[in-house]
Order: sequence, then structure tokens, then C-alpha cells
Amino acid sequence: MKVAAVLSCLFMTLATNSVAREIDSYIYRHFGVVGMEKRIGSGGVSRWDRIFRNHSQNLQGQQNCLAQSAWCRWQQLLSSLRGKEKSEQMSAVNQFVTTVRFISDQNNYGMKDYWATPREFFRRGGDCEDFAIAKYLSLLHLGWRAQDLRLLVGYDMREASDHALLLARVKGRWYVLDNLTNKIAMQRERGQFTPYYALSYRSVVWWDYREHK
Repeated sequence: MKVAAVLSCLFMTLATNSVAREIDSYIYRHFGVVGMEKRIGSGGVSRWDRIFRNHSQNLQGQQNCLAQSAWCRWQQLLSSLRGKEKSEQMSAVNQFVTTVRFISDQNNYGMKDYWATPREFFRRGGDCEDFAIAKYLSLLHLGWRAQDLRLLVGYDMREASDHALLLARVKGRWYVLDNLTNKIAMQRERGQFTPYYALSYRSVVWWDYREHK
């Protein structure tokens, strides 16, 4: 079976299992700010919903890929990492994704903000949220639980701009995967970041930090 077909099958299985496992309300604490899970209705975060829908279609429709393309090498990487320790998976995914070219959405797509699927990202490069999305979906494909991953959007005081990064939880500890560095840091080491909201697996759920400061 082709790697893409295996990933597509796994992706849909994880979708079903993740939805079944999730409960209605959580309170999490990231970067010293409390966040409350909120349901906002299907399509409430349309860009996030589009990512999962289009990414699944890309995998289902991908029969063959060019061996040297980043899109194909990404699929091969995930296949090679299956069954490895989480720390090894996290490190390898972070190293691979962070090598992709950074380019602003304005220069790449002619618009202020565009969230790319991994296929688009590996072909055209992307900005901070595209790196975070690619890492998020990589770990999800590798069997990570949805509740152990957060795509976090907020304000980076060091860069004086809005920024997106990935939080990943291993053995009860949250780690930061950030395109600004190849180093994976524990959450408490990152600092100087104020969260706006965090997204989990489903488009209908988000963690709003702004109302609970």
C-alpha cells in the first residue's frame, strides 16, 4: 500500500477516535494564562476546518510523488518514524519541517493571511502558522493524541508581532516547537509569549485565553 494511502487511512481513523474521546470542557494553563475550551460550531474557524478537509483529500488523491520532493520526503519520514519514541518523533519532525523556506503570505499568496496545508507548505514554503500546522499534522499522523497537541496563536514579545507555534505534551510536560529555532524548549523556558487562542483537532473547539487572563 502506498505511504499516502496508509497516512490517509490513519488520518481518518484518528479523526473518529479523537472526536469520540473528547469531553465537553477543559481548563488548561499555558504560559501562565488560563484557557477555557469553547465550542463555536462547525466552520467557526473556517481556515482550520479547511486544513483538515483539504489535507485528507490530498492524501487520498496522492498515488505517487516525486521522490526528491519535500512533500514525498515528508511522507517517507513519517513512515520511518512510526513506532519510535515520542521524543525521537518530535525531534525529527521539528528538524525536518523547520528546514522549509519561510515566506510571508503576502509574497506567497498575495494576501495578508493564508493557512496552508502540508502539501502547499512543502511545495511553496510558508510562514509561522504553516510550520506549526505541518508539525501538528505530522505528530497526529504518528498516533499522538489530539489532547497532547495545541496550535497556539499569540503575541511574541521578542519579535513584537503575532506568532504561531506548536505545543506538544510528552509524559505530562509541554514542549514548544517554534519555527524561529531548531531547538525544542520546554514551555516554561520559552516565555515572552502571550497566547490569544489555541486550536485542537476539531474545527469546532478552541481554547480562548483572552477572556480568562
